Amino acid sequence: MSLTSLQPLQSILQYATSWGAKNLLSVTYQWWHDPSVLKAKYEDIVLDPIGEFFRLVDRLNEVSSELNAAINKFSLPTFQNTPNKHGWQGCPGLWRQLIPFIDALQIYKRHRNFFYLLGYSIHPTLLSRRSAQRNWQRLSA
Repeated sequence: MSLTSLQPLQSILQYATSWGAKNLLSVTYQWWHDPSVLKAKYEDIVLDPIGEFFRLVDRLNEVSSELNAAINKFSLPTFQNTPNKHGWQGCPGLWRQLIPFIDALQIYKRHRNFFYLLGYSIHPTLLSRRSAQRNWQRLSA
């Protein structure tokens, strides 16, 4: 496998273990400890957007009559059509098909406290770099 073909994997690993990523995740890590903070995880919102947003709106004691319209207006397809393609796939756990376990383990070790606090774990997989690269290419097409 050439160095060029590994570029997405190398770039992800380099960024995910960088100080920039650590600083970005530290914001959530810090406020997650505050008992007055409303907590929401991406995976839960994707699984049940209406239920999760109703829960948050209810906790804020706000009127939820516009919630369905807002969820539809700011849907994943809306964000995917922005110039930066924000939201890309919108599929929790997709990383398991794109990042070999050895790399995921490095990322996990770098951000162990964050992953522990939010209840994220990793499990060994047999995903090879070659298979991961093919998955990247398939999803990027």
